[in-house]
Amino acid sequence: MASACRSSRRRRSAPARVTKFATSFAEIGYRFGALTSSAVALSLGQHLGWRASYLIMAVLLSVGTACAWLAPETAPDRHPSGPRPTLIETVWTPLQDLVTRLGRFAAPVLVLIASFRLPGYGMAT
Repeated sequence: MASACRSSRRRRSAPARVTKFATSFAEIGYRFGALTSSAVALSLGQHLGWRASYLIMAVLLSVGTACAWLAPETAPDRHPSGPRPTLIETVWTPLQDLVTRLGRFAAPVLVLIASFRLPGYGMAT
């Protein structure tokens, strides 16, 4: 859910010409963060000690936090337009659109998307 919110904000706040770059940069940042919080942290903990390892991770996390705080607020965030969509409009309508567009290939595409994101869910826990 949080990933969808970040993705939605990225699409709204980035100009159309750099949306693809912003999306790929966010995915690389996510993978870098997952790697840093696991393998790199263990390696640093072994060589520098756990205190230094956690301080380095805190500094890296503060960079992302500062960027989130300093990012300009988009116009839709300040002035929401219209009523909030219902659960059916949020979930069922996009799935129905996908099935309409892809037909019998919709199920394999959804399985591929789920299997692509599955390692990320495993690393997050």
